[in-house]
Amino acid sequence: MAIDAATQRPIIATYSTSTPANTLLSFTAPLDCSQTQTTTAGAWGTPLVAGAASQGLNGLRVFASSTSLNLNFLAYSTATTNVAINKSTGPNGAWFSTGTIVETTTVAGEGIGAAYDSSGNSIYVSYANLPGAAAAAFGNDIKIGSAMQEDVINSGPAGAFVLENVDNMANFFPTTAIPTLASAKTSGGMQGFVGFFQDVTTADSRLYYGVRGGSNSSPVFSLRTVVNHIEGGASPLFVGSYPSLAYDSTDNPVIAFYNGVAAQQNLNVARTSNHGSAFSIAVVDDIAANVGQYPSIATHGEAIGIAYYDVTNTGVKFARFTPSLGWRRFAVDGMTGTGSCGNASNDAGAFAALRFTSQGLPAIAYKSQTGLKLALASESLTSTSYSWTCIDLDPSGNIAATGISFALSSGDVPHIIHFDSTVGEQRYVRCADQVSTCVTAGASSFTSSVVAAVGTTSTITTKPSLEVNSSGVLYAAFYSASYRGLALATLTSGSNSWSVEYLDLAPSGSSFTSLAGQYASLTLNEWGYPVIFYRSWQNWLKYFSRELL
Repeated sequence: MAIDAATQRPIIATYSTSTPANTLLSFTAPLDCSQTQTTTAGAWGTPLVAGAASQGLNGLRVFASSTSLNLNFLAYSTATTNVAINKSTGPNGAWFSTGTIVETTTVAGEGIGAAYDSSGNSIYVSYANLPGAAAAAFGNDIKIGSAMQEDVINSGPAGAFVLENVDNMANFFPTTAIPTLASAKTSGGMQGFVGFFQDVTTADSRLYYGVRGGSNSSPVFSLRTVVNHIEGGASPLFVGSYPSLAYDSTDNPVIAFYNGVAAQQNLNVARTSNHGSAFSIAVVDDIAANVGQYPSIATHGEAIGIAYYDVTNTGVKFARFTPSLGWRRFAVDGMTGTGSCGNASNDAGAFAALRFTSQGLPAIAYKSQTGLKLALASESLTSTSYSWTCIDLDPSGNIAATGISFALSSGDVPHIIHFDSTVGEQRYVRCADQVSTCVTAGASSFTSSVVAAVGTTSTITTKPSLEVNSSGVLYAAFYSASYRGLALATLTSGSNSWSVEYLDLAPSGSSFTSLAGQYASLTLNEWGYPVIFYRSWQNWLKYFSRELL
């Protein structure tokens, strides 16, 4: 309904399924809106046709423009093909016989909205463009079309309206559970994120880099392509999977990821000198037949480090870049090689998590066949070899450390959360001293406790994400299968127990593609509060931020 600007009479538009069938109609009230309308049958007059057969199945909106123009507009969608707009041509809301097409779509244009800006004499139409009904289809967008009101003419073709994508709602996540999301922040506090996308046919892979801009109350997000692999077949190759993000000393993003092409299967790093406008790709490790899964990237000054899993040799490795020495690679555990922990038979390196101490010493938490392990090197970032001390933590006999997040608080105090998939628990491991002292003292210096029981489920989607702020408050985000949603756990400084809240839950009793909270990746904003990127129950990439407004 709208109020005619010239007569102040209400105009109602409706979709008729009969008499006539599948037609948009409009009625104009006999009196202005300040008066009580008569209840006499037929007082509203003969309905006027505003859209021909098979119109308006998915949404319509009638709205007035201005007294000076004395025009009314009707935005609507057809059964399956068009978003359209019509304009009144005379008194009492007579319409063009056929309106102007805003856009031709493949499936539907739903949730029609429209408005008129008298200062610019512009018409705006908003709608959801849903060309893909299948899960993981690309191109489900919220759009706004804009044009001069004079462009709305009888039988107007598509193309008169300028179209803008407001929100790309592609079902973002792949059908196979694989590490997909990572996030980090710049020294100035800007949040960035990376995400691996795979279309529904698994024929194409993409890796995206994005940033959050705008204001606290009105955030704006952008996405840029890092790699785009057209596979041309139904065999998933996962180019861009297992992404990990950090920022270098100039606040440029550095992204480590896995290239799963069968003949390659290697560790890649994407770098940029223009803050993500364009990336160059380097293959950092291609020595083994399959190497580079579970990369974890971190920076210290001008140095870049990556901990990752050598699938072929079942070991954890460390790669390091410095401007003077370039890339160097080192064995850590689970494989033979100078500087390794010496246990070549150990299957070690999945879910690797790298942190640098304040002195630039690399520390890596990772999964081994014995459970959760922590490795620390005592050499500087310019060393040509490393000697690692590796210790077992939280041995329980369960299948532990099938998802790890590792943080160092002030004074290089270590904090680790890992997922125990045997009993379905997120477990917290810490030592009260600096990490080098703790590793020297051995596993006895660490304590272990339960953060939350989350249920036994996928070890990839339940991987926790941990950060600690400058006040010593720890935040952890993870998926809870028990609650089918995103959980945020908080441990304040000096407390012995975590408080857990559930931020986003899959709706009860309704159909959904996925479960809210999977693949959660947490950073902190400028006030030290949590910022979380995660999978929504619609299978979209979603965002949560606790702000100080």
